[in-house]
Amino acid sequence: MPRLALVGLVLFAFQVSAAEPTPLDKSLAIQRAMAEAKVYLAAGQPADAAKSLEGVIANINGDADFLVLLRQAYGDELKKQKLSRSPDSTRIADLDGKLAILNKSEPKAEPKAEPKPEPKAEPKPEPKAEPKPAAPPKIEEAPATADPELLKRAGELFNLARNQPAKYAEAASLFSKAYADRAELTADQLAAWSYCRVKVAADAWNKSNREAAATAAAVREIEEALALAPNHPDLQAAGKKLIADVGGKPSAAKPKGPTISEGNWVALESESFRVRFQGAPEFAKELLAKAEEARKAIFTKWSSPAATPWSPKCDLVLHPTAAEFAAATNGPAAGTGHAFVKLDAKQVTDRRIDLRADDATTSDDALPRELTYVILADLFPDREPPKWAAIGMAVLATATESDRCGRTLARCFKAGELIAMPAFLELKGPSKPESVTAYYVESASVVEHLVKRKDAKTFRIFLMDAGRYGLEKALDRQYGYATLKEFDDDWRRANLTTARGQKP
Repeated sequence: MPRLALVGLVLFAFQVSAAEPTPLDKSLAIQRAMAEAKVYLAAGQPADAAKSLEGVIANINGDADFLVLLRQAYGDELKKQKLSRSPDSTRIADLDGKLAILNKSEPKAEPKAEPKPEPKAEPKPEPKAEPKPAAPPKIEEAPATADPELLKRAGELFNLARNQPAKYAEAASLFSKAYADRAELTADQLAAWSYCRVKVAADAWNKSNREAAATAAAVREIEEALALAPNHPDLQAAGKKLIADVGGKPSAAKPKGPTISEGNWVALESESFRVRFQGAPEFAKELLAKAEEARKAIFTKWSSPAATPWSPKCDLVLHPTAAEFAAATNGPAAGTGHAFVKLDAKQVTDRRIDLRADDATTSDDALPRELTYVILADLFPDREPPKWAAIGMAVLATATESDRCGRTLARCFKAGELIAMPAFLELKGPSKPESVTAYYVESASVVEHLVKRKDAKTFRIFLMDAGRYGLEKALDRQYGYATLKEFDDDWRRANLTTARGQKP
């Protein structure tokens, strides 16, 4: 099937030279390096923080926040070197030189001039008071609900996107935020927003597996976008041609703005999520609120609060029954959630979580568990974490499943289903269907053990180190285990003791 493309439609034309990598790619790389450096600095590992920052230093273009962070990394490492029993004199000289350059480039504050004493004024006789007319009542202005800079920046990004296509998604996100803040968009701005969404939907479909779900999502998004600019014939024609090209069928009900009806399905949105559901909206609204709270809590637990809302947003599809959930996910009807994330060039292009509306525990169990899998794509864009680590982190997101795994661990140990640590950590997943339960409970126990030994943020650093240096060296660096066997022995002592009714 041919790739989709929007041709013959230009709303605004600006000539901007393209570069490889794009400014967006560079910006994202800088943000990732800074986030990683902050994690290392908080863990007292300034040398690793400096290494992360130096990897992108050619792209910073004088970023003040970056330079402050780099100065801190060099300074902390220098202090650590000087206090070391075996300081590296070459590295100390290198750090001194780098700090000298950074400190020299730091602008110095101008000294403040001392205020001159003002001459005392001679007292003047007070004039007789004259009657004043009553002051007019003060009219309070309605508070502004939208930042005018949002629309300005969105327009600038849209104009740049002709030569830097990645900016279409950025522009769409800013238009959406301005709309949500009740900004009044002009017809041209609505058309630009519509074009951005159509373009992003077409690109996402081109990168997808082009199965029925991807096609339906593309058609749905294009129809929603076209509803923003009903009086723009060129855009309407281009969008309808795209729908025909993907082989999809237009929805039975016409969309009306950001909240869309599609047959029996309805969509509601928040900053980072779009929930699709059938029936009354109360549970969907509650799910949106809990999803935003859970996203914030999960990011904060393992790393730091998310800097910006997600773009693209994460779709939460709320299936009415277990059978419909199974049909949509190709999974078992007994399942309660399914996460899907697609990355392209280390950037997330699609996020989706399928959930069951008939499951009373969806908000508290399935949602945070599956949301953890989605967030892992942001925390580890360069290298996917080991499967046991991802499972353990997801299980720890819900107290119910964490407790269940803890209770099941002793039974799995008694049945001889647990695997010695060196072999377990190398597994890519359960070795056979009947070992799934044991693999899940052992994964959860291992992650929980390491988190309790220090904290959740250190566990993320350990996974980053494991990708750089290997598991054994990472365990030594972060937890002091000299060998995998030493880690295995400590884990067994702590988790398979008589407190669980078993002997290690």
